[in-house]
Amino acid sequence: MDLTFDLYNGVTIIVPTNWNDAKTFKPKFEDLMSNLDKGTRGVWCKVSIKSSQLIPVLVEEFSFTFHHTKTDYIMLTKWLPKNEMNVLPQYPITNVAVGGLVMNDQNQVLLVKELFILPEYKRLWKFPGGSIDIGESITEAAQREVFEETSIKTEVVGILPDIRHTTNIDSLFQGSDMYFVVKLKPITNTIKIDPKEIYKCKWVDTKKVLATNYDGIFKRLKKMIAFSLENPNLLIKENKTHTNRSVYQIDKQNCQNSVNTNN
Repeated sequence: MDLTFDLYNGVTIIVPTNWNDAKTFKPKFEDLMSNLDKGTRGVWCKVSIKSSQLIPVLVEEFSFTFHHTKTDYIMLTKWLPKNEMNVLPQYPITNVAVGGLVMNDQNQVLLVKELFILPEYKRLWKFPGGSIDIGESITEAAQREVFEETSIKTEVVGILPDIRHTTNIDSLFQGSDMYFVVKLKPITNTIKIDPKEIYKCKWVDTKKVLATNYDGIFKRLKKMIAFSLENPNLLIKENKTHTNRSVYQIDKQNCQNSVNTNN
């Protein structure tokens, strides 16, 4: 078995995929556990789907508990100290989603109606958007989602400084959700919807959307459109420092310009 030790006196055990016999596995694993350093605190055990028949042994014979699962493996854990609280980190449970606030030079905003949405929200327009894919930044996800749903190509203006964080969501396995809105400028204007997700899409004049008697859009998104028009430079900018890392900062110069303009 492959063992990797970490800075916190923990160890990760990767069970070989060719270990498929539960009877021979038990004594081997028992021997491994008994020979761990006495200072070992947390044990992580990664089991391939090909060796899934070993999971009952780990749970029933060695008191491991489930931590998380992916499509091809399950991770189990065991906390060894009897007189210490288990401080092994939980699996990340926050979904990150984005919406694209696409506004053209005619002060029209791009809005969609989704196929799969709660019945009480079916009549409401919203920003195109969705969840971030693995490896994407916030702005990349917004551009991709807008293009996938509407065929509109865009360039990034910035991220609105208005972030929603919702916790204990049943549909996300009691996890939480963070929602960012990215302001985008359209490069193309011809709409072609994805019929598998969207059933309506159109450019709507912001004056119509912001009219006091207009209730055809989510209230929070209506406020975001108004904020963006009143504070066009008050944005968070993305700085990609590495291929897999982005830093998000308020654009101080543009922010000051926005303050001066409003005053």
